Amino acid sequence: MFDPQAINNKNYYKAFTDNLDRPRTIDIAHNMLSHRKCHELQQKNNLYFLDIVEAASYAYTSEKFKFDLNYFQDNKASFQKNYSNMKRTESRDEYALNRYIESLFIQMDKDLDIEIHEYHNFQNILAPYSGAELKRLQIMMYEIIRIYTYKWLSILAFDLDAFDVASIYHDYAVILYGGGTVQLSYESGAYYKEQLSISNTRAANIGAKEKKDFRIKKKLEYIAIHRNKGFKNMRATAEYIKQYVDTDEKPAYETVYRWLREANKGDFS
Repeated sequence: MFDPQAINNKNYYKAFTDNLDRPRTIDIAHNMLSHRKCHELQQKNNLYFLDIVEAASYAYTSEKFKFDLNYFQDNKASFQKNYSNMKRTESRDEYALNRYIESLFIQMDKDLDIEIHEYHNFQNILAPYSGAELKRLQIMMYEIIRIYTYKWLSILAFDLDAFDVASIYHDYAVILYGGGTVQLSYESGAYYKEQLSISNTRAANIGAKEKKDFRIKKKLEYIAIHRNKGFKNMRATAEYIKQYVDTDEKPAYETVYRWLREANKGDFS
């Protein structure tokens, strides 16, 4: 029997999993390392460099993540705190799992502020390079490490069925990638994490500051999509975003289009 809900769930699942892979390595190369402007040797260096960063970030998440099932079961009630089935679509247990995974990721991310300068795999990333190439690749290295780390955390959360956390950390990766495409450099994840939270990205009734933070986040996300997808104009990008990304009534198409144009001019306010 035809089941529209099952089809919708299947399509949503596929769209979500496809989205987790973005930004792709080639996208990062093009938009953060000026890949198209590089000569052939530099292009080879770019891709090899990004492969090393991706592997190092995977090693970091694999080594640092420790899921303690017994601890989670013993403390499930504390992770269910603040759950309300009037506001959530997931069950109480699913909510608790998301909050537990989130607490582990928050600590890992906090440690990353130090580990990004000390972790042995990160320290070895630039070992194959010297001179001008070393300086060129070093410029965006820390931002790229964070992008890959957040991507791996997002995939890890998804594999554990912590879909809420998977979405949050994928958003972090996209935001940092969006900043990198316009050469915005953040010294740590603290800046944009202070600007973003579940409440200010998803709540319908948010204050002036939260609205500004939401607008900044969306501008970075939209311009990243525009450059990642290679659309020829902002109208085409806005249509894609309304069809496949922000499909709700808000933000409206004209708002998406306006934010895209402003972001393209470097206005992320």
